[in-house]
Amino acid sequence: MKLYLIFFVQLFLSFNLIALECPNFSGQYKTEESEVFTMIQNDCTTVRWIDDVGEKYFKADGEWHFMHEEGGIKAHSRSRFAPDTLYVEVKMDYGAIEIPEGYPDFFRLEFRLNRNGHLVETIRYGDTTQIQTFRKFP
Repeated sequence: MKLYLIFFVQLFLSFNLIALECPNFSGQYKTEESEVFTMIQNDCTTVRWIDDVGEKYFKADGEWHFMHEEGGIKAHSRSRFAPDTLYVEVKMDYGAIEIPEGYPDFFRLEFRLNRNGHLVETIRYGDTTQIQTFRKFP
């Protein structure tokens, strides 16, 4: 019985360690327009994206959180880490603002690092998929 208990404790711990693996996104990146932004990561729990517009905050616990507000438009997100990717779902609240046709009110983001350490962002909404690569800077 004791042997089974030890086995299950080890199995539980190994699954928890796997769940806590995640890429490290901390650093500065450059957009195609040569704008620089910073990502600050706290273990596998939070990521902050800081640019000249402001700050976006991702808490990787699978729950919905306030992410960002700009011009009366609010964004809420829920995030989770996988061993090689940060997955983010975003809900937009446009309030009383009339939004142009085609603007999504829900989209998915995936962040990962390519083999050169550059940040790859995939954006999915409706039938649209956009992929951008941001170069690690400097």
